[in-house]
Amino acid sequence: MNILRYIAVIACVMTSAIAFGQTRTVEVLPDSIGALNFAILGDTTETGARVDSSTIYILKRNGVYKTVGEIRNPGFDLTIRAEEGAGSMPIIQPAVVTGGISVRPFTALGNLTLEGVYVTSIDDLGTYINRIVRAQADNIRITFRDCWFDGSGQSVVRFDNVGAKVYMENCIVSHIGRTFVPNNGRVIDFRTNADSLVLVNNTFFNITQRLMRVSAGRAVRYANISNNTIVNVAQLVADFEQCAESRFVDNLVVNGVFLGNSRGGEMLDLVPLTPANADLVDVDQDDQSAEVTNNWFHTTPGVLEVWADSISSVPLYDSVLVAFTGIDSLDLIAEPFTFMGPVQFKTPPPLPQNTIEGMIFDQLFADNLDNGSAPNWNFNTSPFFLVNDATIQFPWQFPFDFSYSPSSPAAVASSTGGPVGDPRWELEEFNVITGFDRVWEDHPVLLYPNPAKENFEVVLEGESVRHIEILDVRGLTIGSFEGDNLTGAIDISEFNNGLYFVRVTDVRGNTFTNRLIKR
Repeated sequence: MNILRYIAVIACVMTSAIAFGQTRTVEVLPDSIGALNFAILGDTTETGARVDSSTIYILKRNGVYKTVGEIRNPGFDLTIRAEEGAGSMPIIQPAVVTGGISVRPFTALGNLTLEGVYVTSIDDLGTYINRIVRAQADNIRITFRDCWFDGSGQSVVRFDNVGAKVYMENCIVSHIGRTFVPNNGRVIDFRTNADSLVLVNNTFFNITQRLMRVSAGRAVRYANISNNTIVNVAQLVADFEQCAESRFVDNLVVNGVFLGNSRGGEMLDLVPLTPANADLVDVDQDDQSAEVTNNWFHTTPGVLEVWADSISSVPLYDSVLVAFTGIDSLDLIAEPFTFMGPVQFKTPPPLPQNTIEGMIFDQLFADNLDNGSAPNWNFNTSPFFLVNDATIQFPWQFPFDFSYSPSSPAAVASSTGGPVGDPRWELEEFNVITGFDRVWEDHPVLLYPNPAKENFEVVLEGESVRHIEILDVRGLTIGSFEGDNLTGAIDISEFNNGLYFVRVTDVRGNTFTNRLIKR
């Protein structure tokens, strides 16, 4: 799909104000370092009042906006939007100023909306600033649409005040947290009671802790994480502890807890509200509810192999995917609860074994997690590190493709019967080699038709078939057939659509396995 066709990198010159209908817009061009800061800060009358508190600041495509100090919006809503038309995402990045200091791009003191922009909190020297946005006023609403947030030492947004609302849609979020300090990488970090969190139709990858974190003794009224592709999260996908209403539906999670023993292996935490925390978000404790359905979880064999070689641990597939702690009386909707099986993206981000091993080493053996034994995420695929002779290269394209084959059972596993995960990634037919597969060149076992609808036949080159076993993606036997010379159609009309493995044993006792798709 080339999900971010509209991304690129370089700048132009000029600032102008244009009125469209009833909305005042100010066009900001990156003619100098701090142009965006000064355009917002200086947009006032002679008395110091805002010219128009509803102004939308338009950033040029193919532009790089270097910030000097935090962009702040005390007492007014701030909306920053990419211009319409062709071209690449405007890029917002902290500049290193006098003394080698850089600071986060935004401190939200009023409602903040970002649309169509790329934002990082890694400066030109590679320094990790802890946050991209820090929200420090009550009842703030943060809205992100069509953005890419790439690189932060601690979080995309940290909320310090009560009543926060955050809505993120059609975004990419990547490289959050430092691998040698994995406990400090969260997408959304609530430090006090919050109103709502909605994360829909996003792709998240390379996150060192979790998507959502709620501080102890705090509560969230409503949390909805749906239709997301979530790849390479070290410790926990989401923390629904102390959420009055939770929804985790139609998500595709690959390597959702590759530091499995740090949280016992579960991907989600669901914990009932205490009476005190229910009061914090003005709900009745008995009204708490959770919906966890139609999610697909997969852990790649490479992750499992690293764990097996590194320390003694419970295999991730035997761990609890969701920790239902003390919620027997909770109104929980969880059927169909979860699916597991191989998923191979067309062009996935790498998760190198030395990264996993280094993080495990730091977690278990290092006296100081900041010693840097674990390598950091590889930022070579981020725009500020595409450098040739100290010049940023353009245009650049989003380096990964999270589409997967429509032959995968995950392609029909959502609550609507379609694919799980971020719906913007189009399913494409391509050669798939999954974690359960090998390259089947000149395979001795032929299954036809494949994909099959009602039945299939087995042909074993040069030998007679004695035993046929059909296994699902969990490795459970769901069909078994035996005879001295098995021939004819095998009926699978009652099987659900999806991926199966057919294990064939010949009369000499040799065993072969091949894949079968049921449609």
